[in-house]
Amino acid sequence: MVDNSSEAETASVALHLMGVVVEVRPTGTRSAELRTDLLRAWERCLPGRPGVVATADATLEVCLDDDPEVAAQARGRGAVAGTDLFVVMDEVSSQLTQVALEQVVGKKWLLHACALADTTTGRTVVLVAPSGTGKTTAARTLGRTLGYLTDETAVIGLDGSIVPFAKPLSLLVDGRRPKRQVSPAEAGLVAAPSECTVVAVALLQRESEPTEVRVEDVPMVEGLARLAEQTSSLHLLERPLHTVADLLRERGGLRRLVYSEAEDLVPVISGWLRDPDAATDPEAAGAAAASQPVLEGIQP
Repeated sequence: MVDNSSEAETASVALHLMGVVVEVRPTGTRSAELRTDLLRAWERCLPGRPGVVATADATLEVCLDDDPEVAAQARGRGAVAGTDLFVVMDEVSSQLTQVALEQVVGKKWLLHACALADTTTGRTVVLVAPSGTGKTTAARTLGRTLGYLTDETAVIGLDGSIVPFAKPLSLLVDGRRPKRQVSPAEAGLVAAPSECTVVAVALLQRESEPTEVRVEDVPMVEGLARLAEQTSSLHLLERPLHTVADLLRERGGLRRLVYSEAEDLVPVISGWLRDPDAATDPEAAGAAAASQPVLEGIQP
């Protein structure tokens, strides 16, 4: 059983990740400091009400201690451990993602993608790209006006629903590692609805030279090959390629978004969320977004 109350400084922290509950157990002489930072960075993955008790699907020990020997002993028993808070928190982000993935592989379509939703309807666009090629930047830019679901892993049900994975964003500060774990709230990102449905899936292709946004249809055979490269454990899904192909067909197929600046994606994505039929026409998408603002009266 996991308790997120603040009564015990080193109490475990229950995080709701990809539809499962992971218990994080802070240990070490700096466990209280560690727990505080976990609550800050992962605040949108906490239960909706303080003190909620949940049964954990998995457990991860995280040790923060000034003594390298203590940290080494913790690593020996499988913990994430270290003497530097930033280094430990950076590794925790990767480990929590992996732990959660292990609980849902074969049950969900797991895409390396960011996902943004209309905060009123829950209609969601999933943007697929390899690591380090623009997902987090797109999420940070679009998430100022659209609901932020994830910047890394889109967890899509076979009915087209999508589970929020509002993890912290891993960002370089002054170009130096380790990356800092910045909570969605600290980054100024809007919270997504609890129930969301995917209405469009697109590949991101960022160009170094300035270019207007282009929307291209991707043939199904090419699309399946591209998406397979960005899917975790695709082979564990029942009839994997047929399942993905059916999900894409129901949403108008796969598109490619060619762009140079993430800001230029805003009118296109906003238009898709209002009118998915505009997904192959950037001008129509921009017009749809202009006529019906996604978030009225909300400050980014």
